[in-house]
Amino acid sequence: MARATKAKRLPNAELVSLYLAKFKLAGTDSAAFDVAMSELDEDTSVTALEFIAIANAYAIAGVKVTSKAAALKRLKKRFTEIVRAKGNMRIAEKTRPW
Repeated sequence: MARATKAKRLPNAELVSLYLAKFKLAGTDSAAFDVAMSELDEDTSVTALEFIAIANAYAIAGVKVTSKAAALKRLKKRFTEIVRAKGNMRIAEKTRPW
């Protein structure tokens, strides 16, 4: 007897690209990031599937998240990584002789 296959749901590509663009535009601006996070959190049309897709796309590399809670943590962690990298580049620019 053949086993019934479950149709795999896909995240809404428009929502994912919309919020991904907001996070990328925030860059290292904490206020803009907080606004994007609050909009994402308050948007009732965004399901856990979209949260996960947004976090995995924003994080670029590393362990892929599989839950909404992990996705929220990963978004915040990636923003912190970006801010730290930018700060390290500023310090490196001051110390380089060329």
